[in-house]
Amino acid sequence: MTPLAAGALILLLVFVGGAAAGDEMVAARDDMTAARDDMTAAHDDMTAARDDMTAARYGGGTVTMSQLEKYIATRYAREPVGKDALDYEIRERVLEQEALKRNIRIPDSELQAAIQKIDAGIREQTKHSLDDELGLKGMDRSTFEAIYRKQLACERMVRADLAVPAGETVGAEQQELWLSEKVNGAKIVREKLPPGAFALVNGDPITPAQVGATIRLKLSRAEIRDALRNLIGVLLVEARAKEMGLEADAKDIDAAIDRRRERFANNPKMVGITFDQLLQAKGLTIEDLKHDGGVRGEAILYKIGETAYPDEEVDKRYAAEKAKFDGAFGESRKVSWILMHASSDPNTLIKKTYPEVELELKQIAERATSAAEFGRLAGIYSTDTSTRKIGGDLGWLHRAEPGIEPPILAAVFAADAPEGKVFGPIRNTQGSALLWVHDKRPAPEMKLMRRAVRSELVGEFYRKLLENANITTYLDPPAATASRPDPKR
Repeated sequence: MTPLAAGALILLLVFVGGAAAGDEMVAARDDMTAARDDMTAAHDDMTAARDDMTAARYGGGTVTMSQLEKYIATRYAREPVGKDALDYEIRERVLEQEALKRNIRIPDSELQAAIQKIDAGIREQTKHSLDDELGLKGMDRSTFEAIYRKQLACERMVRADLAVPAGETVGAEQQELWLSEKVNGAKIVREKLPPGAFALVNGDPITPAQVGATIRLKLSRAEIRDALRNLIGVLLVEARAKEMGLEADAKDIDAAIDRRRERFANNPKMVGITFDQLLQAKGLTIEDLKHDGGVRGEAILYKIGETAYPDEEVDKRYAAEKAKFDGAFGESRKVSWILMHASSDPNTLIKKTYPEVELELKQIAERATSAAEFGRLAGIYSTDTSTRKIGGDLGWLHRAEPGIEPPILAAVFAADAPEGKVFGPIRNTQGSALLWVHDKRPAPEMKLMRRAVRSELVGEFYRKLLENANITTYLDPPAATASRPDPKR
Protein backbone atom coordinates (compact mmCIF):
# COMPACT_ATOMS: atom_id res chain seq x y z
CA MET A 1 0.00 0.00 0.00
CA THR A 2 1.28 3.47 -0.83
CA PRO A 3 1.97 5.93 2.02
CA LEU A 4 -1.00 7.99 0.77
CA ALA A 5 -3.40 5.04 0.98
CA ALA A 6 -2.05 3.92 4.32
CA GLY A 7 -2.50 7.41 5.74
CA ALA A 8 -6.07 7.55 4.51
CA LEU A 9 -6.90 4.19 6.03
CA ILE A 10 -5.50 5.34 9.38
CA LEU A 11 -7.53 8.53 9.03
CA LEU A 12 -10.64 6.48 8.37
CA LEU A 13 -10.11 4.30 11.41
CA VAL A 14 -8.69 6.63 14.05
CA PHE A 15 -9.04 10.17 12.64
CA VAL A 16 -5.33 10.87 12.44
CA GLY A 17 -3.63 10.13 9.14
CA GLY A 18 -0.33 11.13 7.61
CA ALA A 19 -1.52 12.41 4.24
CA ALA A 20 1.06 12.59 1.48
CA ALA A 21 -0.34 14.22 -1.61
CA GLY A 22 1.17 15.61 -4.80
CA ASP A 23 4.67 16.94 -4.89
CA GLU A 24 3.86 20.44 -6.09
CA MET A 25 1.95 23.17 -4.32
CA VAL A 26 -1.13 24.36 -6.21
CA ALA A 27 -1.65 28.08 -5.77
CA ALA A 28 -5.00 29.34 -4.48
CA ARG A 29 -6.93 30.66 -7.47
CA ASP A 30 -9.93 32.39 -5.93
CA ASP A 31 -10.39 35.06 -3.36
CA MET A 32 -11.13 34.70 0.37
CA THR A 33 -14.86 35.06 -0.10
CA ALA A 34 -15.00 32.10 -2.46
CA ALA A 35 -12.95 30.01 -0.05
CA ARG A 36 -15.28 30.84 2.82
CA ASP A 37 -18.27 29.98 0.64
CA ASP A 38 -16.70 26.64 -0.20
CA MET A 39 -16.18 25.84 3.50
CA THR A 40 -19.76 26.78 4.37
CA ALA A 41 -21.07 24.73 1.46
CA ALA A 42 -19.00 21.73 2.54
CA HIS A 43 -20.47 21.89 6.05
CA ASP A 44 -23.98 22.24 4.61
CA ASP A 45 -23.41 19.33 2.25
CA MET A 46 -22.22 17.09 5.08
CA THR A 47 -25.17 18.05 7.26
CA ALA A 48 -27.61 17.41 4.43
CA ALA A 49 -25.97 14.07 3.65
CA ARG A 50 -26.32 12.95 7.26
CA ASP A 51 -29.94 14.05 7.33
CA ASP A 52 -30.58 11.94 4.22
CA MET A 53 -28.71 8.85 5.41
CA THR A 54 -30.84 6.27 7.18
CA ALA A 55 -29.24 4.83 10.31
CA ALA A 56 -32.20 2.60 11.19
CA ARG A 57 -35.77 1.76 10.29
CA TYR A 58 -38.44 0.67 12.72
CA GLY A 59 -42.16 0.07 12.75
CA GLY A 60 -43.01 3.75 12.97
CA GLY A 61 -40.43 5.52 10.91
CA THR A 62 -36.73 6.06 10.40
CA VAL A 63 -33.75 7.35 12.34
CA THR A 64 -31.36 9.46 10.31
CA MET A 65 -27.64 9.40 10.87
CA SER A 66 -27.88 12.98 12.09
CA GLN A 67 -30.46 12.01 14.75
CA LEU A 68 -28.30 9.11 15.89
CA GLU A 69 -25.19 11.26 16.14
CA LYS A 70 -26.93 13.99 18.14
CA TYR A 71 -28.19 11.32 20.54
CA ILE A 72 -24.72 9.78 20.80
CA ALA A 73 -23.26 13.22 21.53
CA THR A 74 -25.54 13.76 24.53
CA ARG A 75 -24.98 10.21 25.78
CA TYR A 76 -21.18 10.11 25.52
CA ALA A 77 -20.17 13.78 25.68
CA ARG A 78 -18.78 13.61 29.24
CA GLU A 79 -17.07 10.23 28.82
CA PRO A 80 -13.47 9.84 27.58
CA VAL A 81 -14.57 8.99 24.02
CA GLY A 82 -16.71 12.13 23.97
CA LYS A 83 -13.93 14.34 25.27
CA ASP A 84 -11.54 12.89 22.68
CA ALA A 85 -14.10 13.55 19.94
CA LEU A 86 -14.52 17.17 21.04
CA ASP A 87 -10.74 17.64 21.05
CA TYR A 88 -10.62 16.18 17.53
CA GLU A 89 -13.36 18.52 16.29
CA ILE A 90 -11.57 21.50 17.83
CA ARG A 91 -8.39 20.56 15.99
CA GLU A 92 -10.32 20.14 12.75
CA ARG A 93 -11.90 23.56 13.16
CA VAL A 94 -8.53 25.19 13.83
CA LEU A 95 -7.22 23.49 10.69
CA GLU A 96 -10.18 24.78 8.65
CA GLN A 97 -9.72 28.30 9.94
CA GLU A 98 -5.99 28.26 9.20
CA ALA A 99 -6.62 27.06 5.64
CA LEU A 100 -9.25 29.75 5.19
CA LYS A 101 -6.93 32.45 6.50
CA ARG A 102 -4.25 31.40 4.03
CA ASN A 103 -6.73 30.93 1.20
CA ILE A 104 -5.63 27.30 0.80
CA ARG A 105 -7.97 25.37 -1.48
CA ILE A 106 -7.52 21.82 -2.72
CA PRO A 107 -8.87 21.49 -6.28
CA ASP A 108 -11.26 18.62 -6.98
CA SER A 109 -8.83 17.18 -9.51
CA GLU A 110 -6.08 16.89 -6.90
CA LEU A 111 -8.46 15.45 -4.31
CA GLN A 112 -9.88 12.82 -6.67
CA ALA A 113 -6.42 11.81 -7.90
CA ALA A 114 -5.35 11.29 -4.29
CA ILE A 115 -8.49 9.32 -3.48
CA GLN A 116 -7.93 7.07 -6.52
CA LYS A 117 -4.51 6.21 -5.10
CA ILE A 118 -6.09 5.53 -1.71
CA ASP A 119 -8.66 3.23 -3.26
CA ALA A 120 -6.00 1.33 -5.18
CA GLY A 121 -3.89 0.91 -2.05
CA ILE A 122 -6.82 -0.32 0.04
CA ARG A 123 -7.82 -2.81 -2.67
CA GLU A 124 -4.27 -4.11 -2.75
CA GLN A 125 -4.08 -4.44 1.03
CA THR A 126 -7.59 -5.61 1.97
CA LYS A 127 -9.25 -6.72 -1.30
CA HIS A 128 -12.00 -4.20 -0.48
CA SER A 129 -12.65 -0.82 -2.03
CA LEU A 130 -12.54 2.51 -0.23
CA ASP A 131 -16.33 2.66 -0.52
CA ASP A 132 -16.57 -0.77 1.17
CA GLU A 133 -14.47 0.47 4.08
CA LEU A 134 -16.51 3.66 4.35
CA GLY A 135 -19.74 1.67 4.35
CA LEU A 136 -18.51 -0.52 7.18
CA LYS A 137 -17.84 2.60 9.24
CA GLY A 138 -21.14 4.24 8.26
CA MET A 139 -19.31 7.15 6.62
CA ASP A 140 -20.61 8.62 3.36
CA ARG A 141 -18.24 9.50 0.54
CA SER A 142 -18.76 13.28 0.79
CA THR A 143 -17.84 13.27 4.49
CA PHE A 144 -14.63 11.35 3.81
CA GLU A 145 -13.74 13.67 0.95
CA ALA A 146 -14.24 16.73 3.17
CA ILE A 147 -12.05 15.21 5.90
CA TYR A 148 -9.35 14.19 3.44
CA ARG A 149 -9.41 17.55 1.70
CA LYS A 150 -8.49 19.12 5.05
CA GLN A 151 -5.69 16.59 5.49
CA LEU A 152 -4.25 17.59 2.13
CA ALA A 153 -4.54 21.24 3.10
CA CYS A 154 -2.78 20.48 6.37
CA GLU A 155 0.07 18.79 4.55
CA ARG A 156 0.40 21.76 2.21
CA MET A 157 0.60 24.27 5.06
CA VAL A 158 3.08 22.15 7.02
CA ARG A 159 5.22 21.73 3.92
CA ALA A 160 5.31 25.51 3.46
CA ASP A 161 5.94 26.41 7.11
CA LEU A 162 8.62 23.76 7.69
CA ALA A 163 10.16 24.18 4.23
CA VAL A 164 9.82 20.46 3.45
CA PRO A 165 11.22 19.84 -0.06
CA ALA A 166 8.70 18.91 -2.74
CA GLY A 167 10.19 15.45 -3.12
CA GLU A 168 9.86 14.53 0.55
CA THR A 169 6.82 13.22 2.38
CA VAL A 170 5.38 15.36 5.15
CA GLY A 171 5.35 13.04 8.15
CA ALA A 172 2.44 12.50 10.50
CA GLU A 173 4.60 13.66 13.43
CA GLN A 174 5.36 16.93 11.65
CA GLN A 175 1.67 17.54 11.00
CA GLU A 176 0.78 16.67 14.59
CA LEU A 177 3.31 19.09 16.10
CA TRP A 178 2.37 21.88 13.68
CA LEU A 179 -1.37 21.49 14.37
CA SER A 180 -0.81 21.29 18.14
CA GLU A 181 0.94 24.66 18.02
CA LYS A 182 -1.97 26.15 16.08
CA VAL A 183 -4.50 24.75 18.56
CA ASN A 184 -2.52 26.13 21.50
CA GLY A 185 -2.62 29.55 19.88
CA ALA A 186 -6.37 29.48 19.23
CA LYS A 187 -9.03 30.90 21.57
CA ILE A 188 -10.92 27.83 22.79
CA VAL A 189 -14.00 28.32 25.00
CA ARG A 190 -15.54 25.26 26.73
CA GLU A 191 -17.67 26.91 29.43
CA LYS A 192 -20.59 29.38 29.51
CA LEU A 193 -21.46 28.45 25.95
CA PRO A 194 -24.42 29.55 23.84
CA PRO A 195 -27.21 26.98 23.29
CA GLY A 196 -26.31 24.25 20.81
CA ALA A 197 -22.54 24.58 21.21
CA PHE A 198 -20.09 22.16 22.82
CA ALA A 199 -17.18 24.59 22.37
CA LEU A 200 -16.19 27.80 20.60
CA VAL A 201 -13.06 27.95 18.44
CA ASN A 202 -12.11 31.57 17.81
CA GLY A 203 -15.83 32.32 18.13
CA ASP A 204 -16.90 29.44 15.84
CA PRO A 205 -19.27 26.88 17.48
CA ILE A 206 -18.68 23.13 17.60
CA THR A 207 -22.13 21.51 17.49
CA PRO A 208 -23.41 18.30 19.12
CA ALA A 209 -24.01 16.79 15.67
CA GLN A 210 -20.35 17.29 14.72
CA VAL A 211 -19.07 15.79 17.96
CA GLY A 212 -21.58 12.93 17.70
CA ALA A 213 -20.41 12.06 14.18
CA THR A 214 -16.86 11.71 15.46
CA ILE A 215 -17.91 9.69 18.51
CA ARG A 216 -19.92 7.29 16.36
CA LEU A 217 -16.90 6.38 14.27
CA LYS A 218 -15.00 5.54 17.45
CA LEU A 219 -17.72 3.29 18.95
CA SER A 220 -17.96 -0.46 18.51
CA ARG A 221 -20.79 -1.92 16.44
CA ALA A 222 -22.36 -3.27 19.64
CA GLU A 223 -22.30 0.21 21.22
CA ILE A 224 -23.88 1.75 18.13
CA ARG A 225 -26.61 -0.89 18.05
CA ASP A 226 -27.28 -0.23 21.73
CA ALA A 227 -27.50 3.52 21.10
CA LEU A 228 -29.88 3.00 18.18
CA ARG A 229 -32.07 0.67 20.22
CA ASN A 230 -32.23 3.13 23.09
CA LEU A 231 -32.97 6.07 20.79
CA ILE A 232 -35.73 4.16 19.00
CA GLY A 233 -37.10 3.12 22.38
CA VAL A 234 -37.36 6.77 23.41
CA LEU A 235 -39.03 7.68 20.11
CA LEU A 236 -41.54 4.84 20.42
CA VAL A 237 -42.36 5.72 24.01
CA GLU A 238 -42.78 9.39 23.15
CA ALA A 239 -45.09 8.50 20.25
CA ARG A 240 -47.20 6.25 22.47
CA ALA A 241 -47.35 8.93 25.17
CA LYS A 242 -48.50 11.48 22.59
CA GLU A 243 -51.28 9.12 21.51
CA MET A 244 -52.36 8.85 25.14
CA GLY A 245 -52.11 12.58 25.75
CA LEU A 246 -49.38 12.13 28.36
CA GLU A 247 -46.39 14.31 29.12
CA ALA A 248 -43.57 14.02 31.64
CA ASP A 249 -43.20 17.02 33.95
CA ALA A 250 -40.39 18.02 36.32
CA LYS A 251 -41.82 15.79 39.07
CA ASP A 252 -41.74 12.76 36.74
CA ILE A 253 -38.13 13.52 35.75
CA ASP A 254 -37.11 13.77 39.43
CA ALA A 255 -38.84 10.44 40.13
CA ALA A 256 -36.93 8.79 37.27
CA ILE A 257 -33.64 10.05 38.72
CA ASP A 258 -34.64 8.79 42.16
CA ARG A 259 -35.28 5.32 40.69
CA ARG A 260 -31.81 5.34 39.18
CA ARG A 261 -30.37 6.39 42.51
CA GLU A 262 -32.23 3.54 44.23
CA ARG A 263 -31.07 0.94 41.68
CA PHE A 264 -27.51 2.15 42.12
CA ALA A 265 -27.73 1.90 45.92
CA ASN A 266 -28.95 -1.71 45.65
CA ASN A 267 -26.12 -2.76 43.34
CA PRO A 268 -23.52 -4.65 45.42
CA LYS A 269 -20.84 -3.88 42.83
CA MET A 270 -21.10 -0.20 43.74
CA VAL A 271 -20.28 -0.61 47.42
CA GLY A 272 -18.23 2.31 48.74
CA ILE A 273 -19.34 4.86 46.15
CA THR A 274 -22.44 7.03 46.09
CA PHE A 275 -24.60 7.89 43.11
CA ASP A 276 -23.46 11.52 43.28
CA GLN A 277 -19.82 10.44 43.34
CA LEU A 278 -20.41 8.37 40.21
CA LEU A 279 -21.94 11.35 38.45
CA GLN A 280 -19.02 13.53 39.50
CA ALA A 281 -16.54 10.95 38.16
CA LYS A 282 -18.32 11.10 34.81
CA GLY A 283 -18.36 14.89 34.82
CA LEU A 284 -22.17 14.96 35.18
CA THR A 285 -24.58 16.75 37.46
CA ILE A 286 -28.19 16.14 38.46
CA GLU A 287 -29.10 19.02 36.16
CA ASP A 288 -27.42 17.16 33.27
CA LEU A 289 -29.54 14.09 34.04
CA LYS A 290 -32.70 16.16 33.95
CA HIS A 291 -31.96 16.90 30.29
CA ASP A 292 -30.80 13.38 29.41
CA GLY A 293 -32.87 11.63 26.74
CA GLY A 294 -32.74 8.29 28.53
CA VAL A 295 -34.01 9.78 31.79
CA ARG A 296 -36.77 11.59 29.95
CA GLY A 297 -37.72 8.36 28.17
CA GLU A 298 -37.88 6.48 31.46
CA ALA A 299 -40.04 9.21 33.02
CA ILE A 300 -42.50 9.06 30.12
CA LEU A 301 -42.49 5.28 30.20
CA TYR A 302 -43.48 5.21 33.86
CA LYS A 303 -46.15 7.82 33.15
CA ILE A 304 -47.57 5.42 30.58
CA GLY A 305 -47.35 2.62 33.16
CA GLU A 306 -49.38 4.55 35.71
CA THR A 307 -52.11 5.08 33.12
CA ALA A 308 -52.03 1.69 31.42
CA TYR A 309 -51.68 -0.26 34.68
CA PRO A 310 -53.88 1.27 37.39
CA ASP A 311 -53.88 -0.33 40.84
CA GLU A 312 -56.78 -2.63 39.95
CA GLU A 313 -54.91 -4.04 36.95
CA VAL A 314 -51.69 -4.42 38.95
CA ASP A 315 -53.54 -6.25 41.76
CA LYS A 316 -55.14 -8.57 39.22
CA ARG A 317 -51.77 -9.46 37.65
CA TYR A 318 -50.22 -9.93 41.07
CA ALA A 319 -52.97 -12.35 42.14
CA ALA A 320 -52.66 -14.31 38.90
CA GLU A 321 -48.87 -14.62 39.14
CA LYS A 322 -48.31 -14.36 42.88
CA ALA A 323 -45.57 -16.97 43.07
CA LYS A 324 -43.62 -15.24 40.30
CA PHE A 325 -43.87 -11.77 41.82
CA ASP A 326 -43.24 -12.94 45.37
CA GLY A 327 -40.12 -14.70 44.14
CA ALA A 328 -38.92 -11.58 42.39
CA PHE A 329 -39.98 -8.86 44.86
CA GLY A 330 -41.02 -10.57 48.12
CA GLU A 331 -38.90 -11.33 51.16
CA SER A 332 -35.17 -10.91 50.73
CA ARG A 333 -31.85 -11.70 52.37
CA LYS A 334 -28.60 -9.71 52.36
CA VAL A 335 -25.95 -12.29 51.55
CA SER A 336 -22.20 -12.67 51.07
CA TRP A 337 -20.35 -15.72 49.88
CA ILE A 338 -16.93 -17.26 49.49
CA LEU A 339 -16.98 -19.26 46.29
CA MET A 340 -14.25 -21.67 45.28
CA HIS A 341 -14.53 -23.05 41.77
CA ALA A 342 -14.43 -26.81 41.44
CA SER A 343 -15.05 -29.50 38.85
CA SER A 344 -15.86 -33.20 38.89
CA ASP A 345 -13.36 -33.45 36.05
CA PRO A 346 -10.45 -31.06 36.84
CA ASN A 347 -8.74 -29.32 33.93
CA THR A 348 -6.25 -26.55 33.23
CA LEU A 349 -8.81 -23.87 34.10
CA ILE A 350 -10.41 -25.51 37.16
CA LYS A 351 -7.82 -27.65 38.84
CA LYS A 352 -9.59 -28.73 42.03
CA THR A 353 -12.34 -31.25 42.73
CA TYR A 354 -15.44 -30.60 44.85
CA PRO A 355 -14.12 -32.60 47.84
CA GLU A 356 -10.82 -30.67 47.72
CA VAL A 357 -12.39 -27.20 47.80
CA GLU A 358 -14.98 -28.25 50.37
CA LEU A 359 -12.23 -29.36 52.73
CA GLU A 360 -10.56 -25.94 52.30
CA LEU A 361 -13.85 -24.12 52.80
CA LYS A 362 -14.55 -25.97 56.07
CA GLN A 363 -11.17 -24.84 57.35
CA ILE A 364 -11.92 -21.25 56.26
CA ALA A 365 -15.34 -21.42 57.95
CA GLU A 366 -13.67 -22.06 61.31
CA ARG A 367 -11.93 -18.71 61.01
CA ALA A 368 -15.03 -16.73 59.91
CA THR A 369 -16.16 -15.66 63.37
CA SER A 370 -17.71 -12.32 62.30
CA ALA A 371 -19.15 -10.64 59.22
CA ALA A 372 -16.06 -8.46 58.93
CA GLU A 373 -13.76 -11.47 59.09
CA PHE A 374 -15.91 -13.32 56.55
CA GLY A 375 -15.53 -10.39 54.15
CA ARG A 376 -11.78 -10.31 54.70
CA LEU A 377 -11.49 -14.05 54.00
CA ALA A 378 -13.64 -13.67 50.88
CA GLY A 379 -11.14 -11.12 49.60
CA ILE A 380 -8.37 -13.67 50.05
CA TYR A 381 -9.88 -17.02 49.11
CA SER A 382 -12.94 -16.51 46.91
CA THR A 383 -12.34 -17.30 43.25
CA ASP A 384 -15.37 -15.28 42.13
CA THR A 385 -13.70 -12.21 40.63
CA SER A 386 -16.92 -10.16 40.51
CA THR A 387 -17.43 -10.21 44.30
CA ARG A 388 -14.02 -10.96 45.78
CA LYS A 389 -12.98 -7.29 45.91
CA ILE A 390 -16.17 -6.33 47.76
CA GLY A 391 -15.96 -8.95 50.49
CA GLY A 392 -18.09 -11.50 48.66
CA ASP A 393 -21.16 -9.23 48.80
CA LEU A 394 -24.05 -10.55 46.68
CA GLY A 395 -26.45 -7.82 47.79
CA TRP A 396 -30.12 -8.35 48.63
CA LEU A 397 -31.36 -11.60 47.14
CA HIS A 398 -34.95 -12.64 46.51
CA ARG A 399 -36.19 -16.21 46.24
CA ALA A 400 -36.05 -16.11 42.44
CA GLU A 401 -33.03 -13.83 42.07
CA PRO A 402 -31.75 -13.79 38.44
CA GLY A 403 -28.17 -14.98 38.03
CA ILE A 404 -28.02 -16.84 41.36
CA GLU A 405 -28.06 -20.62 41.24
CA PRO A 406 -31.02 -22.49 42.80
CA PRO A 407 -28.89 -24.42 45.37
CA ILE A 408 -27.59 -21.11 46.77
CA LEU A 409 -31.06 -19.55 46.95
CA ALA A 410 -32.52 -22.70 48.53
CA ALA A 411 -29.85 -22.64 51.24
CA VAL A 412 -30.25 -18.91 51.91
CA PHE A 413 -34.04 -19.13 52.24
CA ALA A 414 -34.15 -22.43 54.13
CA ALA A 415 -36.08 -22.24 57.40
CA ASP A 416 -33.00 -23.19 59.37
CA ALA A 417 -30.60 -20.83 57.53
CA PRO A 418 -28.72 -18.95 60.29
CA GLU A 419 -28.40 -15.17 60.36
CA GLY A 420 -25.08 -13.64 61.32
CA LYS A 421 -23.22 -16.93 61.12
CA VAL A 422 -21.26 -18.80 58.44
CA PHE A 423 -22.78 -21.93 56.93
CA GLY A 424 -22.02 -24.31 54.07
CA PRO A 425 -20.24 -25.35 51.96
CA ILE A 426 -23.12 -25.40 49.46
CA ARG A 427 -22.37 -27.22 46.24
CA ASN A 428 -23.45 -25.64 42.91
CA THR A 429 -22.48 -25.90 39.25
CA GLN A 430 -19.56 -23.47 39.67
CA GLY A 431 -18.05 -25.10 42.74
CA SER A 432 -18.85 -24.86 46.44
CA ALA A 433 -19.52 -21.82 48.60
CA LEU A 434 -19.68 -20.63 52.17
CA LEU A 435 -22.60 -18.30 52.88
CA TRP A 436 -23.33 -15.54 55.35
CA VAL A 437 -26.78 -13.98 55.78
CA HIS A 438 -26.33 -10.47 57.18
CA ASP A 439 -29.96 -9.39 57.37
CA LYS A 440 -33.51 -10.38 56.43
CA ARG A 441 -36.34 -8.27 55.05
CA PRO A 442 -39.98 -9.36 54.96
CA ALA A 443 -42.10 -8.99 51.84
CA PRO A 444 -42.97 -5.33 51.21
CA GLU A 445 -46.40 -3.96 52.01
CA MET A 446 -48.89 -3.96 49.16
CA LYS A 447 -48.19 -0.34 48.17
CA LEU A 448 -44.52 -1.13 47.53
CA MET A 449 -45.36 -4.49 45.94
CA ARG A 450 -47.66 -2.69 43.49
CA ARG A 451 -44.81 -0.37 42.59
CA ALA A 452 -42.51 -3.33 41.93
CA VAL A 453 -45.14 -5.22 39.92
CA ARG A 454 -46.00 -2.11 37.89
CA SER A 455 -42.29 -1.64 37.18
CA GLU A 456 -42.13 -5.21 35.89
CA LEU A 457 -45.20 -4.66 33.71
CA VAL A 458 -43.76 -1.43 32.33
CA GLY A 459 -40.53 -3.26 31.47
CA GLU A 460 -42.56 -5.97 29.76
CA PHE A 461 -44.46 -3.31 27.81
CA TYR A 462 -41.20 -1.65 26.71
CA ARG A 463 -39.60 -4.93 25.60
CA LYS A 464 -42.64 -5.79 23.49
CA LEU A 465 -42.66 -2.30 22.03
CA LEU A 466 -39.10 -2.82 20.78
CA GLU A 467 -39.67 -6.41 19.68
CA ASN A 468 -42.66 -5.40 17.57
CA ALA A 469 -40.78 -2.49 16.01
CA ASN A 470 -38.85 -4.76 13.58
CA ILE A 471 -35.70 -2.65 13.87
CA THR A 472 -33.13 -2.81 11.07
CA THR A 473 -29.93 -0.75 11.04
CA TYR A 474 -27.20 0.27 8.66
CA LEU A 475 -24.98 -2.23 10.47
CA ASP A 476 -27.11 -5.19 9.37
CA PRO A 477 -26.06 -7.36 6.40
CA PRO A 478 -27.38 -5.90 3.11
CA ALA A 479 -29.99 -8.64 2.69
CA ALA A 480 -31.45 -7.94 6.13
CA THR A 481 -31.99 -4.21 5.82
CA ALA A 482 -33.83 -2.01 3.40
CA SER A 483 -31.34 0.81 3.72
CA ARG A 484 -27.61 1.18 3.98
CA PRO A 485 -25.64 4.38 3.64
CA ASP A 486 -25.01 5.25 0.02
CA PRO A 487 -21.20 5.64 -0.04
CA LYS A 488 -21.38 7.82 -3.17
CA ARG A 489 -23.80 10.41 -1.75
